Amino acid sequence: MPKRNWIQHGASLREFLRTGTLGPVNLGLTMLEVSALLGPPQNWVTDASDCPVPLYWIFNRLEIAFQQEPPYAIDWFQIEHPDSLARPRHKLADLLDLSMDRINVSVPPSRMLRHFSDLSDIVIGAPKDVEDPTLEIYNRGVCLIYNVLDQDIETFPHNETDPHQWLRHFDRHCFIDSIYSFREPALGRQYPKSKFGNMSAAHYLAITKDGGR
Repeated sequence: MPKRNWIQHGASLREFLRTGTLGPVNLGLTMLEVSALLGPPQNWVTDASDCPVPLYWIFNRLEIAFQQEPPYAIDWFQIEHPDSLARPRHKLADLLDLSMDRINVSVPPSRMLRHFSDLSDIVIGAPKDVEDPTLEIYNRGVCLIYNVLDQDIETFPHNETDPHQWLRHFDRHCFIDSIYSFREPALGRQYPKSKFGNMSAAHYLAITKDGGR
């Protein structure tokens, strides 16, 4: 069994966006290794399966889902509501501090794209339906999810001569809901695919004119 050393670990938001790792926390770890690194979670969620251990652990803003079979490797993990993280550093878990790297995650998606080193790897899942608008940014195994408040949907413009006007409006008014790290390319998790219109980062920036706030 891995030994608990209670060492304080550090992670970088910029590195997480680019690689999907949070310092020592990566998708190759097992449940026992996570426990040794971070200590016990603040909470966990059980499901209806017959698994003898809880497979969803919650550490402050870090949430980790494990696979159902021993040795219970990490399946994916996420930072929940990253726009609420404190700067310049935030304690994701008692033993894991996240450096925000001077990144303001409250900016629009068009401005968030500046923090990716190679935009050619990025796919934007732009919302097709103004009634259910969600935008997702995919960078290999990393996925950023953006939503809007229900009351803001009513303010979305409907301009038949400029079909991209409401997407620019979305870019200015949305908020980041979560950032995921998956084992497989995040684009493969897109659901339902009919809800999104996929495009390159360059195309999205051309539509929004990098116009964020």
